Amino acid sequence: DFDQRDHIMSRYKSLKKTHAELEAKRIRIERETEELSQKLLQESKAQQVRSLELNNKYAKSSKKFEKILAEKSSEMAKIEFEEQGKAVRRMKVTSCVMSIDNLYRRCCENEAKLLNKPAVLSKEEEMDPDK
Repeated sequence: DFDQRDHIMSRYKSLKKTHAELEAKRIRIERETEELSQKLLQESKAQQVRSLELNNKYAKSSKKFEKILAEKSSEMAKIEFEEQGKAVRRMKVTSCVMSIDNLYRRCCENEAKLLNKPAVLSKEEEMDPDK
């Protein structure tokens, strides 16, 4: 009976020690789990903040890009309009020069007819009849 009692007490102490170790392990694991949960929650919040910041940055960049595209289109339209105006002016100037040249030739021819002599053109005009 005494041996059995010692065995039971030994077993009790062993189980009590194991229980204390397991309880300490459970408490440590719960604490680590809580810390990891808090860390995960903080990381999740930080990730959401970064996501919102990136979305805001993307939206601002998109608006800026759209504004630049609109400005580019506007400037391209202005350039095209100016080029068309320059082409029209060149055509008018060329037409005026041709008209003046034509009038000058007719004046020379009319003067020659009035004076009964051949029309005298400058050397440039003799070399380049289109001028």
